[in-house]
Amino acid sequence: MRNRSVIFILIFLEGLLISSYSQQSSLLLVTSDRKTPTQGFYKLFQSLENIQISELKQPSANEAIEKGIASKFDLIVFYDLNDSIKDAQKVAYWKLLESGKPMLFLHHSLVSYQQWHEFIDIIGGKYYREHPVLGSSGFIHDYELILKPTEIKHPITKGVDTFSIRGEAYNNCEILPDVTPLLLCNDENNIPIAAWIHNVRNSEVVYIQNGHDDKVFNNIYYQKIVRQAVLYLIFHTK
Repeated sequence: MRNRSVIFILIFLEGLLISSYSQQSSLLLVTSDRKTPTQGFYKLFQSLENIQISELKQPSANEAIEKGIASKFDLIVFYDLNDSIKDAQKVAYWKLLESGKPMLFLHHSLVSYQQWHEFIDIIGGKYYREHPVLGSSGFIHDYELILKPTEIKHPITKGVDTFSIRGEAYNNCEILPDVTPLLLCNDENNIPIAAWIHNVRNSEVVYIQNGHDDKVFNNIYYQKIVRQAVLYLIFHTK
């Protein structure tokens, strides 16, 4: 009788675990007309099971963040390239991070908010159009990179080995020293850390450099990393 009770408890606990991953979650995609997402981008996010996807373009997205609407989502994914932001909206970003809201930034979001100097503390790095000391950052279109996970056991890079990907290289960017690298790149034409994670206030924030076009979005290793980043940020913080 005791063995039956133990089995029942184990089945019950397993059911709770499965239900926590199968329940409907919500994700907000923040995009912009300056860099319109491709069909492959949308297919990647639509392939996520049990996650409801909504999209807001800038500047409407920042207005939603300011009004507290974005706080209703389990995760905010930024694929925007945006410069205009009000002081009240900056405060709203910090409030989201104080509340523990996870964020995932992709590709050209690293270029956003050139005049908002504290934005680098949120995303973890910056692509400079111009800098008095570092100079300007640069890019190379249609460039093949070799990326190596720093830790194959991390939930975001689990099951991913060293792989090649053709997209847009970024160079001469600033990366904060306290970020935890997820993908490394040993190429002088690209930043040395191609993906990272770090803690901001009470939130976890991930940045993934690649994401220029469908050559990237159709890459199976990139797809795996993005999917695992989404699941990690949603469920690890719940």
